[in-house]
Amino acid sequence: MLGRGAHCSGSEGVDNSSLAVLPIPVVAFFVPHWNLHDIKADDYLKHCGESTKLINRNVEINRNWCIPAGLTRIISLGVWQWCPASVSWDADVKA
Repeated sequence: MLGRGAHCSGSEGVDNSSLAVLPIPVVAFFVPHWNLHDIKADDYLKHCGESTKLINRNVEINRNWCIPAGLTRIISLGVWQWCPASVSWDADVKA
């Protein structure tokens, strides 16, 4: 039981696009990609307060829209892929 604690939750749209490590058209289909924006759980849990006061923390990334947006990877010949994602978080905050 939390006593007088509170619950914190939220969601936010993020850009989870990636770029080929070797950005040469067509070759880029076969090399690893790196994310242009790092998505870190702690960055979103900060909306709820200090990490020492958070329990039952949960952060989820929904990348379902990356699949239809994968067309951008074909258009760019493998160099870049746009990925609109959604990050949702929730945590219980100790009093």
